[in-house]
Amino acid sequence: MPYAIRCAALVALLLLPVPGSARATALYAADLAAELTITGFFDAGGLAIAKPTDLVVDGSAALFDRLVETSGGATADAPYTVEVLAADPLDLQLGEGLRLAAGASGSASAPPVSAGESVARTNGLLFVDNRSASATYRLGFELAVPWALDVSIDAPAAETARADVGVLLESLSGGVLFELLETADALAGPGSRSDAALFTGQLVLGPRGFDELGLVADGTGAATAVPEPSTLLLLTLPSLAALAARRACTAR
Repeated sequence: MPYAIRCAALVALLLLPVPGSARATALYAADLAAELTITGFFDAGGLAIAKPTDLVVDGSAALFDRLVETSGGATADAPYTVEVLAADPLDLQLGEGLRLAAGASGSASAPPVSAGESVARTNGLLFVDNRSASATYRLGFELAVPWALDVSIDAPAAETARADVGVLLESLSGGVLFELLETADALAGPGSRSDAALFTGQLVLGPRGFDELGLVADGTGAATAVPEPSTLLLLTLPSLAALAARRACTAR
């Protein structure tokens, strides 16, 4: 075999993928839904009544912030849902309300160095207006919050993965009524967790009084991955050897 052909074959062989240099992967996923529902209308004494015509409830929901950033081949997504579950968003009835959903998912793999980040922040509002000049009313409500987190890493020395979900419910009259914050960090222990929370309450509205329920739901996550030193060595040595072989062949 001619010497030039033997040299070319040697260089090609040295550049073949190295066994054991598989890409390590960090994964994250966060999923949360927050559904705020009107459960009843009551008089001042707490007796259930039909919705008064002079008690008006209007709802709104919106995306507050969304961020998706990736580098080095990482993946990221931030799905969300914002809904007013009502026939008429300006006059909500019994059983109607708001639904917010926020999520984050993505991955990072090495080599090369990569990072992914996701953020979805949503908010909603129920504004309650008692237009009666003499009557006091009570509005019953319920907040249901199912959530799930999942994180994993292949190489703790070179990867990170974190996911978070959060919910905040406030009223003008009572301040913070309900708060939830759950976090999963793969460095503290990879795995998945899920649960559901339920909160119930009432707003009391005197004559000509008004109040509001403000709801915030967040899903965030991030992952990073860098090659381990041993992987960098496996990736670098063949390239250096191939360069040396190519130079030797050229010199001859």
